[in-house]
Amino acid sequence: MSDVVTVAFRVTGRVQGVGFRASTQRLARARGLVGWVRNVRDGSVQGRVQGPAAEVEGLFEDLAALPPPARAADVARRAVGDRLGPDFVIAPTVGGGTEDWG
Repeated sequence: MSDVVTVAFRVTGRVQGVGFRASTQRLARARGLVGWVRNVRDGSVQGRVQGPAAEVEGLFEDLAALPPPARAADVARRAVGDRLGPDFVIAPTVGGGTEDWG
């Protein structure tokens, strides 16, 4: 499975209090992806996702197309070497912001 990638991501915009984490979890599971997503006290959402490259890219396209009131203004992402699994979960909220997203 050479096309399996692991991506750290940080989403800003209207992404808290609108079901964004639950939508991310549902969409990731539907694509067979593993990882996690959590709120950050600065108002962003961050996480890690792992799976086939095309499915990971599809997840980010799905997130950008979520209906209002959710709105992903920016999705920063970068490849990381983490091993994730076996599911896609919602993790506890953390403080901080950009220092721990990727």
